[in-house]
Amino acid sequence: HNVRASVESVAISGSNPRTASFAVIRKSVPVPESLGTMAPIEIAVAFPLGPPEPDSPRQSIFATLPIRSMGLGFAMNAPFEVLSSRQDIDSASCWNRWLRDELTSLILLALRSDTE
Repeated sequence: HNVRASVESVAISGSNPRTASFAVIRKSVPVPESLGTMAPIEIAVAFPLGPPEPDSPRQSIFATLPIRSMGLGFAMNAPFEVLSSRQDIDSASCWNRWLRDELTSLILLALRSDTE
């Protein structure tokens, strides 16, 4: 599978506007035939770089746009199926369960490569 890593800067707004840097790991993933016959999709995880700031928010889960904080120290982005309110992902969706498993593999790959 095609895995790419990069460092990206993001402008963060709010009460403490700043620029933060993230190590972003992206992977192109083929969609199983049981879930559809579409082109491969891209998933990504982003780990903040540098020392944590005292008021650093927990990172969010994204379906291109932010959905909600997952209480984790890193962000995840994938084409999740979301609830009509866009306030959460659909946990009953087979597609989302497959994406969860793919993201788990990508997170483990990123963590293993960071320790090597």
